[in-house]
Amino acid sequence: MGNKVSFNVSSRHSVQAPSRTQSQASLPRRPASCGSLYSSTDSLHRKWLRASRRRRKHSTLTNEYRLARTSWPVPQLEALFLPEYGIKQGVTERDFDVIGIIARGAFGEVLKVEKRDSKKVYAMKLMPKSEVMRYNAVQQVKDEASIQTLLGHHPFVVQVYYCWQTRKDLFLVADYIPHGDLFTIWTLEAPMQEPVVQIFAAEISLGLDFLHSAGVIYRDLKMENILLDNKRHVRLGDFGLSKWLTLGSFTRTICGTMQYMAPEILKGQPYTHACDWYSFGVLIYTLLSGRYPIEAAPDHTAMAERVAGFYFNPVRELSSPANCLVSKLMQKDPKQRLQTLEVLEEELFFQELSFEDVLARRYAPNLIDKNEAEDSPAMTRIAAEKKRHSKKYQMDDLMFHDFDWSDVNELIDGLAFSK
Repeated sequence: MGNKVSFNVSSRHSVQAPSRTQSQASLPRRPASCGSLYSSTDSLHRKWLRASRRRRKHSTLTNEYRLARTSWPVPQLEALFLPEYGIKQGVTERDFDVIGIIARGAFGEVLKVEKRDSKKVYAMKLMPKSEVMRYNAVQQVKDEASIQTLLGHHPFVVQVYYCWQTRKDLFLVADYIPHGDLFTIWTLEAPMQEPVVQIFAAEISLGLDFLHSAGVIYRDLKMENILLDNKRHVRLGDFGLSKWLTLGSFTRTICGTMQYMAPEILKGQPYTHACDWYSFGVLIYTLLSGRYPIEAAPDHTAMAERVAGFYFNPVRELSSPANCLVSKLMQKDPKQRLQTLEVLEEELFFQELSFEDVLARRYAPNLIDKNEAEDSPAMTRIAAEKKRHSKKYQMDDLMFHDFDWSDVNELIDGLAFSK
């Protein structure tokens, strides 16, 4: 048996390190060839500090072999969100100036910010940890960050550039998409022209197929989450309900937006990526007809009853190819549902398009400029309609569905962005 190192524990539960003479006599002599391999034993000879971690200028979390340099472990409230949200590494909130407010997210606010060194404009999502934990959504926000960071290079997905955390908040910085969302355009132009919908639908389908192939289920495909860039190409955003899920696997969480939720989700059955293609069918129907196929119900049980009694029949607002496509996408049985890009490309609805050209962003839809329409009376109605239709639903969170967020100005004041 080797020599042992004993510690004296007082009645106050403090730990006393052995003296240098004792430790030198009792500790095995380290081989000269091992270098810094045994450097952790040097911590026995240092004074144990109770200093706050704030006093350290540089994080030691990136080097797992130098843990002896930290006085205390990372607090649980910070460790919960690692590694997706780093602890003030590189970029922090002090590197940005707040320009304005974009929207309210599921757990916090989305701000328009400008990076001080590059002057580039971004969208910053600020999420109080207290609200994330109140919703039991730690894994959701971690998946949101990792999905958009890893998959945001696709031309039809919003890219996330920076993620970090402070003691109270989570920060996620992504592309700023300046021309609003598809819901706004639809409200101004509904019903929309079929050639425009063809382009939008093709771009969305390419984004969905990419996510599915990468092992992600979207679960919240709707007009409000489809953003339009400066050339009116779509960008899928808001991955707050998305999840890493390999193709062929199942999940069971009841979540989404009522009008778009697939029947298998509403029934509480296990479901796959096929649920996103059902939502895709609802989206095409709504864009072309100017109305939802089924109006939203107050909860998933009532909505399931409405969906159970709904059978899609061709409508005069849609062309024959459009009716055919929607009927295949809105099949109640997911096994019978159209759910692959290869089959979708062969549909008559897309016969005028080349999906290679769509992926290269060679088609440009002619739409109303959202900025030019902001002062129109219709925008007030759009804001009200968006608030009514865009509410997310998650069964575990029903007790918070009427939660009223505090004044956004208080949140901005709490950021304390220094200039």
